Amino acid sequence: MSITFHPTGDFATFDAAQTVVLRNARDAVGRSVAAVRRALARHEVEASAGRYLADDVVFHLPADDGLPNPEIGATLTEADGTTWTILELHCETFQTRNRCICRRRRIIAELADLATFYRAAWEKTASGVPVAQWRELRRGVPVSLTPIDDAGARNVADDAHRRATHRCHLIDDLALDDGCRVRIGDMAYDVVGFDDQRSIEPGITLLLEEVP
Repeated sequence: MSITFHPTGDFATFDAAQTVVLRNARDAVGRSVAAVRRALARHEVEASAGRYLADDVVFHLPADDGLPNPEIGATLTEADGTTWTILELHCETFQTRNRCICRRRRIIAELADLATFYRAAWEKTASGVPVAQWRELRRGVPVSLTPIDDAGARNVADDAHRRATHRCHLIDDLALDDGCRVRIGDMAYDVVGFDDQRSIEPGITLLLEEVP
């Protein structure tokens, strides 16, 4: 006698199974899906070098219900109104289960943009001219991007502040320097320095210069 393993159907039998509302960034409205929420393992938090926070959680969602899968940046809302943002997504268990690493929305309420970070690797062309090859460091990082509107703010001796056209705040712990680049949507920005304007808050604020 054969036994059929069906992870999606088994969601209803999992301990602490619940229904959440999944809403991808392009969705006009969310849809209800079965989910199981678990705390992120302590060893995962410690090994993440600051990428994960102690309050981050994992949601397990079925991946074979015939509907669009969740995406990085999507939100999951529980029955009590608690909303989580998906930071990472992994399809597991024979491609039938989405493992979503999430952060409570209140922590990243201001971080409305998703950025991809790159570091330059310099290589010489046949004629000996150094050219930057941009290698991806991390994608799907929640950030807050704000333009520097005050022209006087750039009228300072510090070169980074003088060149900067935007500030970018993030709470992920990334090893960044002025050899890095950020892409948000269709726009690219070079990291030119760091700003201590928001030093009392968790995370870092980068000074960016828009790439023409």
